[in-house]
Amino acid sequence: MNNNPGSSHKPSVAVLQHAVTSRTQYEIPLHFGITFVRHGESTGNKLGVVQGHQDYPLSTLGLNQAQQLGINSVMNLRVSHIYSSDLQRAVKTAEILRSYLLHAPEIQYDKRLRERGFGSLEGLSLKQFRAELQKSGVHMTDLKPPGGESTADLRARVISFMEDLLTTLRAFDKERLKELAANPNAASPSYYSEYQVPSGRSNPGAPPSVNDPLGASVLIFTHGGFIREALLYLEQEYNFCVESQRHLLKAVSPNCGISTLTIKITEPKTTVNCMWLHRIYHVSDNSRPKLNQSMSIAALRARSQSASGGNRKQFNSSISMM
Repeated sequence: MNNNPGSSHKPSVAVLQHAVTSRTQYEIPLHFGITFVRHGESTGNKLGVVQGHQDYPLSTLGLNQAQQLGINSVMNLRVSHIYSSDLQRAVKTAEILRSYLLHAPEIQYDKRLRERGFGSLEGLSLKQFRAELQKSGVHMTDLKPPGGESTADLRARVISFMEDLLTTLRAFDKERLKELAANPNAASPSYYSEYQVPSGRSNPGAPPSVNDPLGASVLIFTHGGFIREALLYLEQEYNFCVESQRHLLKAVSPNCGISTLTIKITEPKTTVNCMWLHRIYHVSDNSRPKLNQSMSIAALRARSQSASGGNRKQFNSSISMM
């Protein structure tokens, strides 16, 4: 695994200075990676109840899932930013994985990363929830119980968070370029040189974009509903998903599933590449749901198969309220 950027990737002083001073475009693209991580199994998941904003902790299995994901996925990885929902099932997952990182920035907690709120229906069994949904006479996306949220409310949180994240990353990248312009011979931090999530090991056969230098690498610990809505929003904005993956956009990520995108902004163009959706890298539970092989990009198929094992089953993708 090459953690040091090659000399061919190092921009000239003039280019760096222009990138720092320009307000309308970057000579060097703003290029970053985002990985969404769903929390490990919670006690609410285990009970099969609607969680929403209810603050259920991780189950014993969920703790083990997070630990195994840390070992198998992010061991010795460097990232620039970590964000987490403030609900403890996401917080604990983030804390466990952070302990395995080579470079571990502080976790930034954000209520906007919470699961969709179901208000008065939280705590019901899935069977009870479906009965209430049928009784309401409205579609799941439009359902808004007392004290709860509709899908549109969740989408508004997604957009607010993603817009603020982009603003943060622009400022972060500008400071990085400013430092490089002041000291062009300085070595870039290794987490800029290769995007390795979700495996700290080498990545043979991966597309060239995996090894492109990045300005930032972001881990976001959140919930199934938020991840699905974020992916749908980004797909609608940037049309990043290949046809074989399109059905996955409405699927619910399994516990400790990870979805990784790289985003390159060269004004006015934005290019989003999907590395993988809802991948599982923890191996603590032999009965865990395993993803269909069609879920991986062709260039990563061999790696995905070796990481996820043999017999595969579809996971439940019908309702996200966990």
